[in-house]
Amino acid sequence: MQVVLESPSALERQFTLTIPTGDVETEFEAKSAATAKSVRIDGFRPGKVPAIVVRQRYGQDIRQELVSDLMAKSLGEAL
Repeated sequence: MQVVLESPSALERQFTLTIPTGDVETEFEAKSAATAKSVRIDGFRPGKVPAIVVRQRYGQDIRQELVSDLMAKSLGEAL
């Protein structure tokens, strides 16, 4: 994680957080695997849904949740 702090004025502070792509992809794979174990999709036994099917159906939701979690975690560390 990289944090860049800027001071546009005496009272303002702005910062930019940069999270490495590798960290995001690692977390995405972990969340996809956890979701695959708990999701129920017709045609598959519970816990046996292939990862590709989980990514197709729930990938966008997983990524949004992941970004939200990573931003909150990174913000806490940066502050």
